[in-house]
Amino acid sequence: MKDDMTDMKDNMTDMKSGMKQTAQEIKETQRQMSDKMNETTEELSKKIEEQGTAFRDEVQSTTSRLKDEMAAKMDEQAEGMTEKIKTDIQEAIIANIVAPPEPEQETILTYTAFEVDQNPHDQESSHCILSS
Repeated sequence: MKDDMTDMKDNMTDMKSGMKQTAQEIKETQRQMSDKMNETTEELSKKIEEQGTAFRDEVQSTTSRLKDEMAAKMDEQAEGMTEKIKTDIQEAIIANIVAPPEPEQETILTYTAFEVDQNPHDQESSHCILSS
């Protein structure tokens, strides 16, 4: 019986030792997984940063190119408008030189030969004015 107890004790010690070893293996595995996650996170962060930088650079480049194109278009339009205005002014000057001057319009004045008295009670004076 003593041997059974010793065997049982040894088995328990072995189990305890095995459990400790398993716990240590689990901790080591967790540490390795944590290290790998940190490493992967760093790599992803670097890639994201690189892509962000590349994207930002592309946006800046595109924006700059579009600004230049827009400025060139505006310059082109302004030049075209300036030429059109110059041409219109030259044509107007030539038209004024070549075309005969327009006659001045005569002012037509209408005069009343006499005044009519507007007072209906004074028909005599109205009659006199009308008959004269």
